[in-house]
Amino acid sequence: MISKFTFNLGTEDCDSVEDFYTSKLGFQVVQKFSDDVGTTWLLLSTGEVDISFYRVNQQELPTNLPILNYINTDQILELYKSLRKDEVKVKPLRLTFHKTIEFDTTDPAGYSLCFAQETKKMHMNHHELLSLIDETYQELISLVHSISSNKREQGGVIGLWSIKDVVSHLGAWEKRLISWIEEAKKGEVAITPEPGYNWSQINQMNADTYQKLKDLSWEAVVDDFEKTHQKVETLIKNMSLEELNDPTYYKFTNGQPLWVDFGFNTFDHFRHHLQPIYDWLCSH
Repeated sequence: MISKFTFNLGTEDCDSVEDFYTSKLGFQVVQKFSDDVGTTWLLLSTGEVDISFYRVNQQELPTNLPILNYINTDQILELYKSLRKDEVKVKPLRLTFHKTIEFDTTDPAGYSLCFAQETKKMHMNHHELLSLIDETYQELISLVHSISSNKREQGGVIGLWSIKDVVSHLGAWEKRLISWIEEAKKGEVAITPEPGYNWSQINQMNADTYQKLKDLSWEAVVDDFEKTHQKVETLIKNMSLEELNDPTYYKFTNGQPLWVDFGFNTFDHFRHHLQPIYDWLCSH
């Protein structure tokens, strides 16, 4: 039976690939062959993961390069920050419903790489979590404050929603998170996502929330969002590391650390809605 599987991928420049994988991702060169032009074949390994590259000309490269998915890591934040520091283009961190935190990048050969870590096995401290949240929040709130008055309440950004409605939506989910935690701290059973709805009814709940909030003024919506977000950050600062990381501490987290709920309702949610706003602004 199969005992080992190694990717053997074509690239125009084995030497730049070698530099990327060894200096950025911690691979070691196991073996390579060269000619007077440069490296023709290269085998790299971390000890647990092997990957090899062979030199081809541009005409021989496949038109649709395959995605290498997943590359599991136990230090995803450190890797993410290191690649960004080295000015490697990476996509923002995202949380998934299959209980991982992930980000994507592309190697010098053009192959897509997805790095992932199980959220349950990841320890998050206050500084790291607040930094992740604040980076995306500052991008969002700066964009919100830059919106001209004639574009704030035009529908069509996401379905019927205007930018104002998107901000209301984000604030409503932060308020839900606050209520879950406050109820749990009192020893009550936190009702998620909110009374009268279950998780299969999220779309209807979002639509109903839109109807409740759509007539609020721009100023009221933005002010409420900023105040609500400040409450979320204050909650995090006042929590113990055990509260943030113990997946059994709060029942409403369903076996995941509480920091994941914070992430889903802040930086991951903000990131998810930023791109539609950018896209709409570009076309209007």
